[in-house]
Formats: sequence, structure tokens, C-alpha cells
Amino acid sequence: MAGHSDARLVMFGSSVTGFSYRAGTSFDTGGRSDYDLAVVSPKLFAAALKAGAQRRAGDRTKPIGPRSKVAIDLGLNPIVETLNDISGRKVSIMIYRDWTFLTTRGPYRILP
Repeated sequence: MAGHSDARLVMFGSSVTGFSYRAGTSFDTGGRSDYDLAVVSPKLFAAALKAGAQRRAGDRTKPIGPRSKVAIDLGLNPIVETLNDISGRKVSIMIYRDWTFLTTRGPYRILP
């Protein structure tokens, strides 16, 4: 939708496992849990860094939220805002250079 043809969208975190990695509590215990999304794309990863995204260890960006300069520059803002609106939850995206590091972060689900 944003024009990144090699990108694959992936959900991970407590929305997939059903519990918080850090606290060990069930999804939505103590409040509304957020949705953690990953986009795997070497091209988008390079473009994100060029747009000013901060890099984290493991060849991924820090979370990119709605209305951020990076989300706007990469054409991801409408997607993140729509997901926030329809889910009623905070949605953030991390962009991964490749599958290598993502698969070590725990269970995940590839989205269509």
C-alpha cells in the first residue's frame, strides 16, 4: 500500500504470544496492550535510516509511531494511523533489514 514492494508485515510480541515478555502478564492485563509490528525489507530499512530513523542493535529501527517524521517520509503514516484507529490501540512499527534478527525475537506471525 505504501509502495514498498519487498516489504513483509509481521506481528510479534504479546499480541502473538498472549502474554507480556517483560512482566509475564496476560495480554491486556493492567490496561490496553499495544500492537508491535515489524516490516522486513532491506530497501525500506535503508530508506528509514536515510529518513532519520534511529537504529537499534540487530539491524532494526527503533519503533516508528504515527505522525513521526520517519513514518510520514516513508509513506507509512496513513497505515499506522489507520491501524491505531481501527484497533483502538497504540501501534508502532520497527523495520528490520532481514529475517535473521527478527526470528530470534520470539514467536511471530506473518501477515498477508
